[in-house]
Amino acid sequence: MDDRGGRAPTDDAGGSVRPPPRPNPRPRSAATPKPTPSRSTPSEPASVAPRAVVPKRQRSAGPPASDPRSFEVPSPDELPGGLPNADEPGTQAQPRKTRRRVVQVVIGLALFGVVIMAATLGYAWKTYNKIEKIPVAAVLTPEKGGGANYLIVGTDSREGLADDVENRDVVIGEGVAGERSDTIVLMRVGRDGNRMLPIPRDLWVPIAGTAGSQRINTAIQGGPARLIQTVQQSLDLPVNHYVQIDFAGFLDLVDAVGGVEIDFDAPAFDDKSGLNITTPGVHKLDKDMALAYVRSRAYTRVVNGKNVVDPTADLGRIQRQQTFLRAVMSEVGSVRNPLTLAKIGDAVASNMKVDDALGFRDSIGLARKLARLDPESVDLPVTPTLKSGNDVLLLKQPGATTSLGRFR
Repeated sequence: MDDRGGRAPTDDAGGSVRPPPRPNPRPRSAATPKPTPSRSTPSEPASVAPRAVVPKRQRSAGPPASDPRSFEVPSPDELPGGLPNADEPGTQAQPRKTRRRVVQVVIGLALFGVVIMAATLGYAWKTYNKIEKIPVAAVLTPEKGGGANYLIVGTDSREGLADDVENRDVVIGEGVAGERSDTIVLMRVGRDGNRMLPIPRDLWVPIAGTAGSQRINTAIQGGPARLIQTVQQSLDLPVNHYVQIDFAGFLDLVDAVGGVEIDFDAPAFDDKSGLNITTPGVHKLDKDMALAYVRSRAYTRVVNGKNVVDPTADLGRIQRQQTFLRAVMSEVGSVRNPLTLAKIGDAVASNMKVDDALGFRDSIGLARKLARLDPESVDLPVTPTLKSGNDVLLLKQPGATTSLGRFR
């Protein structure tokens, strides 16, 4: 034996040592690679296995086949490359050490997944419990399967709106009391497709529980139940769930995702809301400018040096709100940073109200759907008219019936 532990070469007669005709067999190195049947052997660098395993576990889209809190350590035959060959030169030194390292990697990954899952579900449960539940289950339409309608309402309540918000008084208006639904959207999530129907705030309809008609956005002054019943009765639309968010929550959500990008085809401004976009192109709006954008009622574009006021008034505002909702969904759906997700959760939980029939499991399912949702926008045909000297909107037939029918 030589001092390296290998067998010394001899001549045919077993005499003295002579120089070998080729390099002495020894564990392969980076300088002299030796092809083997398996690409993963115990003598390879330890970093190879983690690079191969981690992406697969991170990108797995399907549910676990068994209880996610348990895991199985693979048998030696299932290890990458199998067991080392005891007769192969250079493989006898570290078989147990390498096998132990692989098992430790598997155990570490499994425990990491369990901890992340537990933390995520625990935080989701904590967030869900922070959300205020509105007792309206008695007036909601029971789900029949195949899809669900969510009535999403943004209110202009001052409650929770900080005094230092740049456009606070300009947007909300000084001395405004009570609460009005500034944004009303019916969103359908189902197997037959995802779509949303913006309902104009100035739509003139009979108000449930009263003897008269008014703008639909005033119905919430009688509480969420009255607004739900007004949508159900006046538009003949089922409402399975109710979600309400105020402007304080809207601003916090925009702030949590670090702003929202909107593409402007021309410079635009609105002195009343505080909107001020000086150049065309993509702009990332912060929370103050975002609020000014969605609340703009005198939206003005600068085209060839001339100011062009949006002639569609509230309808144009609805289109901008749709654009913004898509942008917000896209931003939220692309977030992977746990700290940012926590900020989003806090913003939503602190400023959102949902119906008392929307359980924890339903909320988790809805959150996952919203993260990858790209809903089709359905227009509700309306025609302008005057009621008691006020500009309002009426349903325009037969197009309105067709649009509403897609949500029944």
